[in-house]
Order: sequence, then C-alpha cells, then structure tokens
Amino acid sequence: MVLHKKGSFFILFFFISFFIPFLLNAQSAVMNLDLSRYAWRVGVEDLDVLDYGHSEHTGKFPNGSWYAYGISWARDIWIWGRITLADGEEVREYRSKAQYTSTYLQELPFGSWEISKYPYPKVIVDGIESNPHPLTDKGPLRKIVDPTIKADKMFVSYRKMSPWMYVRYEMSQYVNTYYGDFNIQKYTYIISFDDDPFPETIPDLDADTTQTINKFYVVKAYRPGTQSVSGKMDIDPNGSWFVHHGGFWTSSWEVESIVPGCDRDKLVISYGWDGDHPNLVSFTSGGAAWDDTGEPRRVPFPDGNILSPAYSGFSLLHCDKSPSDPTDEVSQNPYTSRVQVDYLAFRGDDSAWPGSLSAWNYLIKPGPGFYEKSTLELGTNTNPTTLEGKLAVQVWGGWDLNMGDSVSVVHAVGAGSISRPEARALGWAWANWYQFGDVPEAYYDDPVLGNVLATDIIKNNIIARGKDSLKVSMQRAQELWENDLECPRPYPSPDLFITSGPYSVNLEWADVMTKYPAHEGGNVIAYRIYRKKGHFEDEYQHEAGQNIYWSMIKELPVAELQLSAGALYSYVDIGLVVGEDYHYAVTAVSDKRCGIDGSGPFLESSKWSNRSLIPAIPIIPGKSRLDSVVVVPNPYYIQGGLLNFISDNNQLMFANLPPYCTLYIYNITGDLIHTIEHTDGSSVDFWEQITQNNQYIASGVYILVVKEAQKLVEDEQGSLTIRENLSGDKFVKFTIIR
Repeated sequence: MVLHKKGSFFILFFFISFFIPFLLNAQSAVMNLDLSRYAWRVGVEDLDVLDYGHSEHTGKFPNGSWYAYGISWARDIWIWGRITLADGEEVREYRSKAQYTSTYLQELPFGSWEISKYPYPKVIVDGIESNPHPLTDKGPLRKIVDPTIKADKMFVSYRKMSPWMYVRYEMSQYVNTYYGDFNIQKYTYIISFDDDPFPETIPDLDADTTQTINKFYVVKAYRPGTQSVSGKMDIDPNGSWFVHHGGFWTSSWEVESIVPGCDRDKLVISYGWDGDHPNLVSFTSGGAAWDDTGEPRRVPFPDGNILSPAYSGFSLLHCDKSPSDPTDEVSQNPYTSRVQVDYLAFRGDDSAWPGSLSAWNYLIKPGPGFYEKSTLELGTNTNPTTLEGKLAVQVWGGWDLNMGDSVSVVHAVGAGSISRPEARALGWAWANWYQFGDVPEAYYDDPVLGNVLATDIIKNNIIARGKDSLKVSMQRAQELWENDLECPRPYPSPDLFITSGPYSVNLEWADVMTKYPAHEGGNVIAYRIYRKKGHFEDEYQHEAGQNIYWSMIKELPVAELQLSAGALYSYVDIGLVVGEDYHYAVTAVSDKRCGIDGSGPFLESSKWSNRSLIPAIPIIPGKSRLDSVVVVPNPYYIQGGLLNFISDNNQLMFANLPPYCTLYIYNITGDLIHTIEHTDGSSVDFWEQITQNNQYIASGVYILVVKEAQKLVEDEQGSLTIRENLSGDKFVKFTIIR
C-alpha cells in the first residue's frame, strides 16, 4: 500500500472517467428517487417520446442493492371506448401521430423536473467530491431545489401526449421510515386536443375540439418481477453472470384502511412475488423436486441465500369522480382488481379496433368491457406466472371528457420484505434441509415459530411476511395521502468528510442543527455511522456470496460528542484492513417520532443521501524514525521508461516517511524550489518535479530535507492515534537527468 497517493490519483481518474459521465447522463436522461429504502428510476426512453405507450420504470428494493428489483417495469396506458363527434356520429378509431423527439419539451411549460426539498449533502473522500449532484435548469430533465415541496424528493413531468391531451405526472418520495417503502404517484389528464410538437399552436390546427372522448379509462400495469444476481463463474475468464429469474406470480388483495373515518375504507393491492417457477425442477443436478419461491441461490454455489424475498405492488388511493367533481370515487374499488390474461390469445377482434389501440385490445371487449377480473384472494392466486407472463393490472376511470376537462388519479407503489439477514439465514437452513434432510443445520430460529425445520412450506410462509409488510406500506401510503401528503420530517443528511488513515478512516460531519436551525425535526439526539466494504451497493455482483452489506457500526449520542471550531463532529473507524475499500454514511437521529400520530421509532435522516460513492482506503502508517527515508527512482532519468512510474513519467516517490512531516526540496545552490506538507499519516508521498512557480525542474542534483516530523504512538486502547515529535532532520540527495 505504498502507492496510496498514486492510488488516489487512479481513483480520481476512475471517478472522472466512469462516474462523471454516468452522472452527466443521469442529469440529462435519468430521474432517480433515491433517498428512501424504495428507490425508483425513470430511464431515458421515457423522456424522448410523445406517445406514452409504455415506460421503463424500475423500482429497486431495498435502495442501493443489486439484491432484487421489486418492480421491473410499468406500463401506463389509457384506453377509450368511443369518440363522439358534435353531430352525434360515433367513431371507434384513433390513429396516433408520429412520435417526435423531446426537443420541444425543453420549452416551458413542458418538460421534466427532479426536485429536492434540500440540497444534496456534500461528501468528500480524500479531497475528492464523492457524489456530485449538479443542478440544471436546462435539458429534458431539470434538477432543482425547492424547499416548498411537501415530499423530500419529487419527479414532475408535464408533457403533450396522444390522444390530444396534456399529462402531468408527479411522484413523491419520503425519507421518514414509516413512509419510505413506497412512492406516491399522481397523474392528471387534461384534454387539450393538442399533441403536436408545436407549442405555439393550441389546439392543433386539424383538431376538432367539439369531440367528446367517451369512457376514458386509465390502465396501470406493473410487472412486479424480481431480477437477482447470484455471482459469476470462476472458470469463465470473462466472468459469466448468473441472473436469476423466478416464477413471477401476481394476485390482488383487499385490505382494511387504517385511516379513521375516511371515505375509502378498503384498499385493493395488486402485487407480485417470486413464486415457484414451473420449469425449474431441482436445486442441484439430479436432486429432488424443490420449490424455488424466493429464489434460493443454487449457482455458482448452492448456499440457498434467498435472493428474491420482496413482495411488490400498488394500490389506488384516489380517483376523481368526474371533471367537475374531484372528490374520491370510492366505488372504483370493485374495478381495480385484475390480473392480465394472455393477451396473445385473447386480443379480441382487431378489425373492431383499428389504429393504435389494437396492441391493447386484450383489455377490452366491445362495449367496452374488460376481460379477466381476478378474484380477491383469501389465500393466493393459484396460477403461476413467469417473467414473460402476466402483469398486475388495475383499471380506473370511465369518464366522458370534453375540451378543457381534467381528471386525476393517485396510487402508491412500493414493496415489503423480510430482512436481508433473515433471508440469508433462512436460505442456508433451507438448503441444508433440501440436501441433507433433518439435520441440526436445517433448523431455523424464527422469532415467531421458534426453532423449526426449514422445509419448503416453512420457507414460503416466512417469505410471505413480505406481503404483510407491503400491506402496511399501502395502508401508510393512504394515511399520508389523507393527511395532505404531510408527515414528520427527518433532518437532511449531514455533509460528510472522509479521510483515509493508517489502518483507519477518519469521519467528520456537519452539525445539522447548526445548518438547519429552523427545521421541524426536533432536537438531534444521536448520529449513526454506517459502513460498507467493497462496492457501495449491497450484494454487488462481484461480491455475491460474501454477504457484505451496509450495516450500522456505531451510534454516537450527541451528549458525548464535541463540536470542533468548524462545527464538525468526528469519529475514527479503527482496526481496518489496509488496501480494502470502505464506504460510509452518517445519519442524524432526532427526538421526534415517525408516525403522524406521534408513534413509531425516532426520525432518522437518509443514509442513501450522503453515502460515499468512492472508497476510502486505509493506508500503511508512516515510519517511527527518519533514518530510512529514500527517493525513488534515484537517479531519475527522463528516458527511463519502465524504470519510472508508468502513470506519470515525471513522478518521484518519497518513501519510508514518518506519518506527518514537511518536505523541503532544494537545488544544489540552496534555493528552496518546492514544499510538500505530508499530512495523511502514510509512509509515502509524491512529487511531479514541478517547482512552486509551476515549472518543470532542470537536470541536476537536489536535496530533500524532512523536517517537523511526528510519529504515531498507541493510545490507551492500543490504537495508533497519538502524535509524538521526532527529533532531528533528514537529508537525502538525489539526481535528476532530463
């Protein structure tokens, strides 16, 4: 680890060459709601088309994990029965216009916005900004800060769409733990008879504004599937990735509201989970039949780790009664429970529905009506569905709309799951039961059932608790909606400054109460330190099987902390492995509760907001003496080629340094030409042969003088944290030949 600073340069280069293009691309083409456990992404394809036939939304649960995708993609569709002209003639055909680029959408009022209530916290790792979030008011996706929004983060899109309408899409995300496993989406449809690319022509020149759109329905169709990555084959030099696809089942569930006195006293949750795949018959080659619900890992190592325990789904929260009555049409509940049929076999009569609608005829019967309406379950839906099969579908509306009319629908989408440690331990016990039968390793210590043999049935029943978690998420989503989208708000995450040290990493963070003195989050009572080895995302592909996740390593009561003169708290994470990558996040915990009614755990800021995206790397500490300092290479030849440092042919390394010192470089006549403050605690530092006047040095003999040296000695806990002065100076002569 003697090349720590050289390594830092490589990290910076890697960050610039890899992360920055990604972030710039994200700025212009990708929207991320990334502050809570349930993350959501809208891809570039959603911003580049007028006709909103489908959209590639991805819900990822939990946030920051390659572990599982709760919602793989969504389809937002609208269908209508008949278009009635002014003279009473009815037509059943609509031919959509050609799709246009999103260029005109950059002109207000159309466009897309990623809106944060607070600025992103600053995160600096060894002097490098870890997670920049540049603001922009240009392009198809604008990123702004607006402290007036009710959510912690929003995505807003306002677009022209066929048929002849403007659609405003608002999606809200909350950091509050009680309201962090879902997002709330609101769609407003405005009939404008305007969907061409010319903003100055409203309505379109060829539009007949006397038409009525009869029986306008909104169809929300999610594929609540899961994609889980289990690892790579070591025998394949290219690394063959195993992406598991299970049997994706869909169903629906009617649950009671938890909001006293509200009109919508029941919710219908359409959801999916990774059920038993009909085409996967055994866990090991030639083994007995198995139930792969939850996707127990079988390759490249059969440890049974439950890769896909999440239940994901959605529920209608509000549906306007009519364009003139925005109150909730609670009778929509009976119409929302549907599972998609095999549309390739049941598309209906295409000749009756020509034009752009034919692709979705499977949802319509002449009249119009709807095909399969699933039974609200008492148990589970008995029809297995694969990745290519059924969707969870809800159909809302049925309005008659005229020029200028607008209607809105609101729904929540989210996920629920057992915890990752539970999934890992349960899968291990199940794999032992499957392979070895009734052995001690096959027993799982469950907090509800006790110490039980982890059979297929036990495994499935425990995984199914994710459905109960999803139920709670949807009930709390309704509670939030009925409370006008207001809930207790945690403090924003603090600015975080991370410095690699000898066998350690030093953390400093801002006092959020000083930065946000008027915040409604109460008094901060503690800060929590989270850490992750390896990649900054959980269960990253190359880490599969190592069970390396984000975890809280320390809770620090504020009463035991001291603020520095710069209003910073600090913590040193000691006993780390030199050369390993470590990522950190720091959260603030306040004395207010999560629940709207004052119940629940204390509020905590988002660890996803200020987690470091580039690693801190513990270093080899500096030497405790001065007699071994050397200059490498010495002599230095400009033509040395491979004898010099490959990444920088002008670079010199000063090695075997004490942890802290000042390096003075003189020419042979005694002129000081450069000074380096060595303060990172390592045993090496670097110089690119550039003077204080920013000029390359000439050939000649130079002298390195090491002064003001300090070594590290052990504290009472045996850690190298105390500085002690070293006596004397060190002189090293070296030669440059250019």
